[in-house]
Amino acid sequence: SSPTQPGMVHLFKVTDEDNQATEPVPSLTLTVSSANGITMDSEISAGDHVVAISFPDQKVHENFVQQDVHLIKLSDDSDLEEIVAWMDWRQPSGLQTPAPAGKFLGGINELASGETGYFRATLEPGNYVWISEVPDADEKGLMLEFTVSESIP
Repeated sequence: SSPTQPGMVHLFKVTDEDNQATEPVPSLTLTVSSANGITMDSEISAGDHVVAISFPDQKVHENFVQQDVHLIKLSDDSDLEEIVAWMDWRQPSGLQTPAPAGKFLGGINELASGETGYFRATLEPGNYVWISEVPDADEKGLMLEFTVSESIP
């Protein structure tokens, strides 16, 4: 997007030239698997994080999408059943405005099996959930609740 046209589109050019960029160093590793669900490698403290999100396998789900992952900071009035239902576009109110209570912080779209993507997030103390945009994510292990503690001194 440009300063005069905000949005979800950003044009860029891919070339054959090697830019010598290195992969980010993650402070947290997340695995999103149709076979094993969403797993995290450690506890999370408050602060800035680079999350490595690996997709060891992929599967096309009933809503014709593969698993991805989204991060939501839960509020006192968040309803996990409502969030799970809302993440399924086939539901009458699925992926429609208004979104369920909570603060959606972003995430990463599905990647091919064996691929890893990176996501940056600043996390404050509180309750969160990682969730995939698939039907019945909670029953498939594709939803993971966690709590962020205060920063470690």
